[in-house]
Amino acid sequence: MCGEAITAELISAPAVAPTPREQVRLAAVSLAVDLDTEPCDCDREQPHEHRLREVLRAADRIFAWVTEPAPVARLTLTFGPVTDRAIDNPQTQGDTPMANLQLGDTQVVTATVVADDAAGNVVPDTLTWAASPDTAVSLTPSDDTLSCVIGGLVPTAGVVVTATDTAGNSISGDVDVIGGPASALSLSFGPVSDKPAPAPSA
Repeated sequence: MCGEAITAELISAPAVAPTPREQVRLAAVSLAVDLDTEPCDCDREQPHEHRLREVLRAADRIFAWVTEPAPVARLTLTFGPVTDRAIDNPQTQGDTPMANLQLGDTQVVTATVVADDAAGNVVPDTLTWAASPDTAVSLTPSDDTLSCVIGGLVPTAGVVVTATDTAGNSISGDVDVIGGPASALSLSFGPVSDKPAPAPSA
């Protein structure tokens, strides 16, 4: 009778359909009630109160264990197609995993990281992006931090772009920023000076 009463107190029919996360929470409460082995306290002045607290603590532990994501075991970095910032003209380099990427100083490319657990399953992760030297490229991470738009700024060979997660896992890729073809010409005149005197005739 006690188990049925506790279940009725903890699990009531929701007014709307529960979300998947709420369904997991309800299942955790139900399992905690099934695992409760304390003797009946129906004769106490406030029956079930202390058992409700214990069942809820057990349900919290079960819920945390079920919903905790697996730790990240591996990060994979890929560079998407290179795109010209001005004319949006994709080059034909394609997706390039872990390779020195040639990026013009007027171009951008999107780097994407996939986080896997030890079983090879994709898991959520949060990344911080950095470049060395940081003056050679610009970095614009996405809202979920799993991708980043890299823009070429200053021609520099061997720019190291690194993504690091909160657990300390990191992965890097090398980018060579190269100058593009001439797109403008500038003409300037130096100081005016006298012509040298002609050499005396023999």
